Amino acid sequence: MSTQVEAVEVYRRLAAANPRAHTLSLVLRLTNLGRVLSTVDRADEAVVRVEEAVMLARQLADGGSVPDQRQLAGSLEALGDIVSGLGRADEALAAYSEAADTHMKANRVIRSAEPEQARLTRRLAALYRQAGDRENEADTLLNFCAAAYSWRGHPDVVEAGRRAVTLYRELNDHTSEAAAVVNLGVQLAEAGRQDEAIAACARAAEIFHQNGNRTEEAAALANLGAVLLPARRYDEVVTASERAIAIQRELDGESPRAQPLFNLGSALLGTGRVAEAITVLEQAAAIYQRINKGEYEGSGRPWFEADTYLKLGRAYLEVGQPTDAADACQQAAELFEAAGDLKQCRKALLALCHVLCRLGWYTDVLEVGRRVLAACHSASARPDEAWALTHLGVALLALGDFDDSVERSGHAASIFAELADPNETHGEAMALANFGRALTQVNRIDEAIDPYRQAVAKWRATNDIAHEHQTLYWLGTALLGLRRFTDAIEPFQRCAETGRAVGDRAGEANALAGTAAVFVELARFEEAITVGRRSADLFREVGEHGHEGFALRRVRAALVGLGRLDEGVVVARQTAAAASQAGDPRRVAAALHELGDMLEQLDRIPEAADAAGQAATIFREIEDHLAEGRALASLGSHQLKMQQYAAAIEVSRRAVTLARDTGHRATEAAALLNLGPALCATGQFEEASTVSRQAVMMIRRLYGPRSDDRTLRAAEDQATNTYADALGRLAAAWAASGRHEEAIDAYHLAASAYQELGDAGNEAAALANVGLALMRMQRHEEALAPSARAAEIFGAIGERDYEVRARFNVVQILLSLNRPAESLPVIRQTLAICQEIGDHKGERQALLCLGGALVDTSRLDEAIVVNQKAVELFRRAGDSGGEAIVQEFLRKAQQR
Repeated sequence: MSTQVEAVEVYRRLAAANPRAHTLSLVLRLTNLGRVLSTVDRADEAVVRVEEAVMLARQLADGGSVPDQRQLAGSLEALGDIVSGLGRADEALAAYSEAADTHMKANRVIRSAEPEQARLTRRLAALYRQAGDRENEADTLLNFCAAAYSWRGHPDVVEAGRRAVTLYRELNDHTSEAAAVVNLGVQLAEAGRQDEAIAACARAAEIFHQNGNRTEEAAALANLGAVLLPARRYDEVVTASERAIAIQRELDGESPRAQPLFNLGSALLGTGRVAEAITVLEQAAAIYQRINKGEYEGSGRPWFEADTYLKLGRAYLEVGQPTDAADACQQAAELFEAAGDLKQCRKALLALCHVLCRLGWYTDVLEVGRRVLAACHSASARPDEAWALTHLGVALLALGDFDDSVERSGHAASIFAELADPNETHGEAMALANFGRALTQVNRIDEAIDPYRQAVAKWRATNDIAHEHQTLYWLGTALLGLRRFTDAIEPFQRCAETGRAVGDRAGEANALAGTAAVFVELARFEEAITVGRRSADLFREVGEHGHEGFALRRVRAALVGLGRLDEGVVVARQTAAAASQAGDPRRVAAALHELGDMLEQLDRIPEAADAAGQAATIFREIEDHLAEGRALASLGSHQLKMQQYAAAIEVSRRAVTLARDTGHRATEAAALLNLGPALCATGQFEEASTVSRQAVMMIRRLYGPRSDDRTLRAAEDQATNTYADALGRLAAAWAASGRHEEAIDAYHLAASAYQELGDAGNEAAALANVGLALMRMQRHEEALAPSARAAEIFGAIGERDYEVRARFNVVQILLSLNRPAESLPVIRQTLAICQEIGDHKGERQALLCLGGALVDTSRLDEAIVVNQKAVELFRRAGDSGGEAIVQEFLRKAQQR
């Protein structure tokens, strides 16, 4: 104790020297000393010390400083405790009462004074009860309930409120009873006991009405509306609020109070009368604003104004005024922050994020969403954190930052899953759906399926059919992209059903179009036609002609699958017409291009060329050069078939240029495929061989050598064949002009190309031409091998006539090389073939060669026999020249 005494004396001297700086500290030391003295049976001395502290504190508190007021209240409370212990109840009550009033003054400035005020009023009420002073007990209990603002709904506060009502009723003080009933209603509402709260507020309004207290009746009706709102008893809220507003206007002749306007606007919003709600809520906001600026009398805090703006934000959004909604949510967030309610501030910011997403202001969403995340520090803020992450995921997806969107949306979904809060099912579904979309964008489509399925289940659980419908479409599309066609049927069909249920005819049509696409892939063509036509009809009904064309394309594909090409042509024309109605030239051109391909299959080549030409023109007009190149490549193919070679060359060259400019190698290859034959047909063999070879090499680079795809294989073969033919014709032209070396090289290349194609006949012909060219150059030794190979190939494929010609070339080469003995077996085989196939001219020629070779090899007896027979055959054929040669061989044989 000596320490406390010394402290008091030290601060007494300091306060004497500088009262402003040290008096408050002296008051604190005196109060503490008094409490210590009261515990050691020196109560009278304690009272003296604390009374001195109270006197000094009153002098300080006259300046209105909150710390000074709180210290005065603390010293008064200490005085009350000490004199109460001495049995001096009246003095204790006076001290406690003044302490409570002092705390109430402080509480008007800072909310942190509430606990002391509530504690004192409760203690004061207990003393009045002990003294049997029911009136003061009731008043004190009512003050206690009002002081415990932050504890509203606490069981102790509710019980105090009930006691106050009972006491006023016993005292027959109906006015005070009604006030206590109003307070009790507020406490019960905060405790979640809605039915009791409603009954209490209704009773208060009734009492005030019976007493003729119209002002308080209006206030009670406002409170009744407030407690009816959470129960969603909107019709009763409207009735109570309109009565309150009518009374206030009758009494004041001015604008009504804000509270009933807020209640009425909220109820109207809840019943879907949004335009009326906006009008009323705007009035409430204006009044709250005036109250908080001190321009208008009334009870209001920034919190109530903020809540009004938050409601307005929702209402503006529902009537399609998102910009106004964003302003209202922003205002609500600022007011909640000013009121120190950070939780509601986060809610308002999240509402702002939602509105900004609707506006497409995604950069702003990032800023606001990150602000919310920065304010989520406690476990209770986890739902807000998840919602902020969800909105960030949506914004990042829209801005093309797909990887970050995957991370944010996935994190949001995991938080919602951890919370497992049924009230947050909507948010979890949104996070999962966006997670799936983000995964799809980064080509992790297989991973997106499960989030989509979970989202669908949660939308269904919350009966949110519109969002379920949207997510089912994404799920079906993802499964279609994964070629899981059977799995995709159910989501698309369910999507069509939900679209129908919510009246979204375009959404239903989209789902049907997806179903049709699946049926086409599964070769369920009849079903695809039925569903696709229904989709197209719905799109036509809602005026979405661009999407109508999309559905018709599925119908066309199904008709083609069934071989009903004529019907497919009709649908293709309908597709072009739908795109034209939609004002979409790109889709018109695409439909015409597809129409041309179908007409080509029907061998209606002139019509196909016309369609492809129109497509190319439109693509050129809209400067889609890649698509123009593809259309021109098709047009060149049609012109080639119509033998319009000059036109085909011009168009194909243009297609090649466009394809190279746009880097589209497949189109370049297709155009080169047309250009080669057209050049070949016009005698431009050298260029024809070059472009055809380019086409071959390009197809191989694009699709690999000898692709298994039949269409690609045919294209490659076509290019290779054109290449070889062009080489052959080029070689013939070179040979005719005496450019034998170049002709030989060209024939060799052609033979290799034909061998690659498996075209043995043309390979043999090219090899035979190599031999002939070498023979013309007197390079007989080199000519032997290709000529013999040509004969062998012709024999293997049963081309006997060509085999005979090739064998005669071999014979001629051997004889030119003076190798008659080697020629004999070749000649004999050739003779046998000629006799077998009835080639009499060849037989005579073979006998002539055989007779000469036998003479040269001194096989004279056989030579005489063979030549005699040859003379007879040439004579019968009237071939005197051949007969003369054989006669000479016979003469030589006989002379030897």
